[in-house]
Amino acid sequence: MRSHLMYSTPSRIAAPRDSRNVRLGVAWLLAHLIGALFLSGAAAQELAANTSTESAPQESGAEADAAAQRSVELFRELELQRDDIERRQAQTGAYDLSLIESHYGLGNLLTELEDFEAAAAAYNEALQLSRINHGLYSQQQLPSLNALIDSRTRLQQWQEVDNLNELRLHLASRLYMKIDRRYLELARQYGRWKIEALNKNLLRQSGRERQKVAGDISRFYDQTLSLAQGAGLPKADLLPFVIDKSETDLMMAKAVAATPFKAFDGGVSPFINERHCQNVPNPNGGVGRQCYNVQVENPRYRESQYQAKQFALNQRLSEVTRAIGRLEALGRGLPPAEAAQVDEQVARLKTEYRRIANRALGERVY
Repeated sequence: MRSHLMYSTPSRIAAPRDSRNVRLGVAWLLAHLIGALFLSGAAAQELAANTSTESAPQESGAEADAAAQRSVELFRELELQRDDIERRQAQTGAYDLSLIESHYGLGNLLTELEDFEAAAAAYNEALQLSRINHGLYSQQQLPSLNALIDSRTRLQQWQEVDNLNELRLHLASRLYMKIDRRYLELARQYGRWKIEALNKNLLRQSGRERQKVAGDISRFYDQTLSLAQGAGLPKADLLPFVIDKSETDLMMAKAVAATPFKAFDGGVSPFINERHCQNVPNPNGGVGRQCYNVQVENPRYRESQYQAKQFALNQRLSEVTRAIGRLEALGRGLPPAEAAQVDEQVARLKTEYRRIANRALGERVY
């Protein structure tokens, strides 16, 4: 697993005041509020309904007024928060401990205003200040790091989200023992992000890269479960990890099954040399024999590629079988709700197993 110890010097300016989204939002609000003052009843509702063609379903007049009022309050709080940050920076310096909460609060306001880019910048300031004041491995930076991951997710900046998840797991491994429930919760969040990224190919990886990452995640779950079981943690704490591990194993089996066998390396050379001979006239008016070597496709190579895929698929399917057995063992003695969850997952795994195996049987070499 990679660790990303990102570090930057906090800026003395919290965030740009002339954000285009903010100016447009203020203009829209002023126009809407002024119009509402002069229009009554149905006319005011008609104006609200026609303000934007991209709006959600129409709101009632009271709800629209409440939303407009809340937006005005948010813009006012935003300006006050930025003024407070500038005042603190001038009085105590750009690295003062109190600025952590100020930047975090600024990020929350910007998130509510849906300016996620500016919110991410504010959360990043809070994160870096936490690391300066509390050290590189401090629990105080987790709230800012979690909020920053959320902002980058909303912006669909998937590589940044991946880097930050790696950082959070690394931080958790330095803060907590690996059988601590706090570590296990962060480890599960890490694993679920990786599964989502692989399923949707958010990081635009090749098939081989995704299979490698899936293998790394499967081993990560194995190690985490082994430690948790060795520590005697309750079944209820293990269940989410076992289910996520089974999803990873199933995903790997699907990936191998969907990959054409020609993409696998065979166990023999793809080409062989053949000796070709032909009769050619010689200078004496006779006929001589001329031979030369020609490189041709090895007829056994295609078969060896097919066998390589079947071997890889059988390995992956055996992991799915192990996952089913682990879930069935874990489900015994669980409360009814958790037991039903296990039964549902086992049934799904068995169905997918049969589908993958039948598809593999239908694949032909020639």
